[in-house]
Amino acid sequence: MTGSIQEKRGYYHTVICTRGEDGKPHYKWQTTGLPVKGNRRKAERILQERMAEQRERAHVIQKDVEFSAFMLEWLEIIRTQVRPNTFHEYELIVKNSVVPYFKKQQIALQDLQPMHIQRYYNKKLKGGVTGNTVKHHHANIRKALQYALKQNWIPYNPADRVELPKVEVFTGNFYTAAEIKQVFELVKDTVLETPVLLTATYGLRRSEALGLKWDAIDFEHHTITIRHTVVGNGRRTLQADHTKNRSSTRTLHLTTSVEEHLKKVLVHQEEMQGFVGKGYDKGGYVCTWDDGSLIKPDYLSQRFKKIISKSSLPVYRYHDLRHSSASLLIANGCTLKEVAEWLGHSSISTTNRYAHLQHQATIKMANSVEQSLFEAG
Repeated sequence: MTGSIQEKRGYYHTVICTRGEDGKPHYKWQTTGLPVKGNRRKAERILQERMAEQRERAHVIQKDVEFSAFMLEWLEIIRTQVRPNTFHEYELIVKNSVVPYFKKQQIALQDLQPMHIQRYYNKKLKGGVTGNTVKHHHANIRKALQYALKQNWIPYNPADRVELPKVEVFTGNFYTAAEIKQVFELVKDTVLETPVLLTATYGLRRSEALGLKWDAIDFEHHTITIRHTVVGNGRRTLQADHTKNRSSTRTLHLTTSVEEHLKKVLVHQEEMQGFVGKGYDKGGYVCTWDDGSLIKPDYLSQRFKKIISKSSLPVYRYHDLRHSSASLLIANGCTLKEVAEWLGHSSISTTNRYAHLQHQATIKMANSVEQSLFEAG
């Protein structure tokens, strides 16, 4: 099945091509009711929704359909039901891990047993995958099988009868304030300078730092609003006008240093736009190359690690700059609730991973009180 958007009499139409039993193509034209001007994206969304409906109507599960084939079909069914970022995560797990494994097993959907899924999880764990990652795989498999159960293609969900590994206790790595200052020097005057500064200062996720747009920065009121994201893997980069969750959308105060840096970046971008001319990418993003194009998420992580590896600093992940920001806030007396709001956590339980740091901070404060009130001067 293929689909396209076509213009006809000033309106967008969806055209879906399917092949009948005779092998010949059959085209179905439907108007979207949308005028051509300014409605391309809306028309494309309608096309995807109609294709998903067509697939679901035409999808007939045979007795011998393999589970691996079903997983691929399920991906197409949910494509328009979840956010692009979420779908991309599903797609990576299903196509890179689940399908290759079960394709070798040649297990039919109706023959799938809990032990088959359990063996898959065990193999992943033996191969060095963490329990947390296995749980992500489980969420995909279970959700797909839940759909099959709803359609009466299977009598029960076998994913509900497996034993899941324990979630590892979070042990993030943190740079100290002095080390972060060294990091700033290492990335100075490179394309990494701005995203590193934003992540270390505000604890932004990689997707939030790269997704920051100029319209989210208010120099008059000295605020920065996190509401866009850029994610990707390999060659694919996805831009979205939303954050990971509702709590992730937040407005924070611009620090003097960050504000001064951003103003310099803005001036530089304006100069480069004049120099590059029509070839400049006017996407409105803050963290870009000199031609205005986006920095790929994978490049940011890989380049960061390479730069750090050439220094005397411990080599941590780019994401650990976010943890470092949290640790600095707690060291300076901020509560877990305040840190949760700063980082954009959807639940305080996520922030509780830093509870041991808060305990260390209270010890420091207790010692300060001890020295002030009880030790001889």
